[in-house]
Amino acid sequence: MANFHTNNLVIAASEANMQKVLVRFAQNLAANSDNTGFSISSIEGMTSVSSLYSVICGEIDAYYWLSFCGAPIDREVAEAGAESWGAHPENEAYLSSISTAFGKLTGGGDGVTIGISMAPTGRPMSDTANVSCTSYGDNWVLKVGYDTAWRANSDDIDLFFMGLPEGDYGVAFLDADEYDNYESVSAFSGLHHGRAGMREAEIRRDEVLGIDERKREKKALSMLTRSLVNDLAELADIVGICEWSSGWEDDECDSDGCEDECDSFDAFESWDTGINWNNPTKNELMQIDNMIVDLMRKFPLVVGSTGAAYEGRERNVERVVPGQPIKLVSDWINPYFSPVAIQTQTATGERLGNLDDRGGGMMMGAGSRAALACILPHLRAYADKVEPLMILDARKRNTTLIVRIELTDEPLEHIFEEAHALLGLKSNQRSVSSVVEWEE
Repeated sequence: MANFHTNNLVIAASEANMQKVLVRFAQNLAANSDNTGFSISSIEGMTSVSSLYSVICGEIDAYYWLSFCGAPIDREVAEAGAESWGAHPENEAYLSSISTAFGKLTGGGDGVTIGISMAPTGRPMSDTANVSCTSYGDNWVLKVGYDTAWRANSDDIDLFFMGLPEGDYGVAFLDADEYDNYESVSAFSGLHHGRAGMREAEIRRDEVLGIDERKREKKALSMLTRSLVNDLAELADIVGICEWSSGWEDDECDSDGCEDECDSFDAFESWDTGINWNNPTKNELMQIDNMIVDLMRKFPLVVGSTGAAYEGRERNVERVVPGQPIKLVSDWINPYFSPVAIQTQTATGERLGNLDDRGGGMMMGAGSRAALACILPHLRAYADKVEPLMILDARKRNTTLIVRIELTDEPLEHIFEEAHALLGLKSNQRSVSSVVEWEE
């Protein structure tokens, strides 16, 4: 039985260059239309990252192994790539398949003269990918996480970057094998300019990280304000390290201070017992401050939303697309959530439901929800996953809406003062909302 190899690809780019990235994914999906059923006409006329991503994200999620290659690559780029790969013995079989498909790449007269294409070689293991596209200031970051058999699909990733038009792209690629329980993670990052294999980038990082190194780096990088990072390679590296999905939070703790070291919501919830959120004492405010700091270390958060079946919200949810901004509004007098509910709404205020881990995503109990409600003005939220009722199993009552929550780039120096001032108000006066910026 093939073992799992986990891969996380991160690409950071400006609006214009991220459009090129998404179009390239669309071209590859269309080139594999016999399996994907995707047509390039699906994105005709689209001129923004938001609109392109809304169409493509579900296709990448479902057919990730077919999204990295398949569309033609300029012959001169393929020739340069073949020459570069020739120095690596492990690529001999791949180079042989290229030569068979395209003729003599280094020759002049025969063979393909306009472009060449290659079928994917990576063997998929995960049913779907974990896909997200997030804006940080003037830049966008696309992340695709998935599992392959035995090794990373590096050849396919090379072909993807060979097919990218010229531009500036921050790239990070983290991969690890389950055979050692992900103790060692290969981490690569750099600035890429398109039309070349991935490792032709201006390399920022190329190393193997152990568990302790990853924890230290994640702790340091998690507190950086991503919207203030203009270096695309650095931005991709930060997201890659902080959002690596295997071997971080699930690491076993072998010390007596396990609760202090583990980033689990279960440990976080255990010391919330007894706080009077309606009228907290000075000592309780200090405890709440610590809870907020703990919560901020866990961003970005991915939490479910429930309650779509009530008050006509189902129709609103079914119009939501992945990547669409979501407005979070605190409700400290809600009869169903204590001490506070956090409503999910569209940017224009249409009700979708309430944040609730029963709807999927990570654990979020009463304490973490209350701490989150205290810092909503410093947050942005987006629809991470949407499954309308019409495509779900007929036995299910509700749509699926998973919300991704991120810190804004606003200064946080006064965050505790703001939280204390908020909790000093009467419950019916505490309602605040997250930041929403939505361009049609």
